[in-house]
Amino acid sequence: IREYPESRVYPYGIYKAAWCKYNMQDENGGIALLEQVIAYGHEKAAAGQVSVKLDLRKEALGDLALFYSDERKAEDAVTYFTTQARDLDAVPVILRLVEIYKRHAKYNEVDIVLRGILAKLPDSTQIALVHEELIWNADRLKRRDIAVKQLETLNQMCDGMAEKQPGHAECDAKVIEVSKKLGAKLHALWKKDRTAETADLALRSYQLHLENQTEAGKQSHEVAQVRYAFADLLFARNRFREASTEYANVELASKDAGKKGGFDLMQTDPKLSVDASYGAVVSLERAVGDAKWSDDDENQFEKLASAYLKKAPNGPYALDLRFKKAFIAYEKEKYDKAAPDLKLIGWSKDNTTHPKVLKAQDLYLDILNIKKDYKTLKEAAQALLSRGLEKGREDQMAKIRREAWFAEVGEVESKGQHQQAVSMYRAFAVENKGSELGARAWWNASQILFK
Repeated sequence: IREYPESRVYPYGIYKAAWCKYNMQDENGGIALLEQVIAYGHEKAAAGQVSVKLDLRKEALGDLALFYSDERKAEDAVTYFTTQARDLDAVPVILRLVEIYKRHAKYNEVDIVLRGILAKLPDSTQIALVHEELIWNADRLKRRDIAVKQLETLNQMCDGMAEKQPGHAECDAKVIEVSKKLGAKLHALWKKDRTAETADLALRSYQLHLENQTEAGKQSHEVAQVRYAFADLLFARNRFREASTEYANVELASKDAGKKGGFDLMQTDPKLSVDASYGAVVSLERAVGDAKWSDDDENQFEKLASAYLKKAPNGPYALDLRFKKAFIAYEKEKYDKAAPDLKLIGWSKDNTTHPKVLKAQDLYLDILNIKKDYKTLKEAAQALLSRGLEKGREDQMAKIRREAWFAEVGEVESKGQHQQAVSMYRAFAVENKGSELGARAWWNASQILFK
């Protein structure tokens, strides 16, 4: 072959000879021959004499990656292949070397070579892929903090590209794809190790996925699922106020619901939609904690609770949310606001023995007492008595009704309506014979008549 350098098949012969060397475990001999094939191709290309069929530079470079992996240092790979490739793109060849290292679990060598590409060939059209390879290689090495940091570096690189620059859209798409996969993987790991570090790494990955979505991309079931997972992790990290916002934002995936081409999360995944609405409420409650509810938080609670109740009016948490809304108003002494909801809960025909229902009854009766609305207080207690209550509860309501009735008559008397007051005292005394208030009623009536 050497005696016929001008033969058309000369490079092919040298190329085959290189493989013979490699098969005889003479890798360096094979490398030397492949270098000759590549140099021959460059020489012919420079002279304009290259033959498409017999231009074996790319094939030789690809095989050179295999030969190189057995004998040479990873630290020298990028410089070496860039020199060999000259005006050809060396990155695909170097990435082939990376794949070979991966097959042999030489992950440290993978890291060295990939970082060499970033340092020496930063303008490669495959630079986003290089970042991705670094991310997953770090994950394989269990250097998960490095994986997330590399993802953030990729995101910064994409952000630095002009919007119309070639590869910008593909770069953003790579961030979206990898951040979701890495976030999900870290989230699954957190469910096993429950460490704050793993949770925070998953959060950083999910956040990049959500931040890089296009407006069209935000309206999807996939994004809703990621945002819900993001909110779950925020809640787990006690970042309750942020969690509430993100749970509420799950519904942002819906757009133009009911219209052609629109997306309705409640129709696609009602469980996710309802669970997210409830998560938003619970997170806000945890954010407020034992502190007094501000007006802003109260208004936000009402908004979030209404969103849940609209979706699940008979859901498992509907009663709890209706009660909490009224209870917040009660605690803030907004009695006119709290009373209607408490009455609706307490005097409903459903769940009559539920603790929240009983509590609502007590709070509503307390409001009526505070407002000195004894007539309504008496009627409300009577309505409960007419249902048939347990003995202790019945005695309690009977006492409230009796005291409210007596106080009501006292108000009539204080207004100077003596004849009506006497009549009411008599009726009260007759019904409440034997009670202390019954005796007082007779006495009060007699004192009015003496005047």
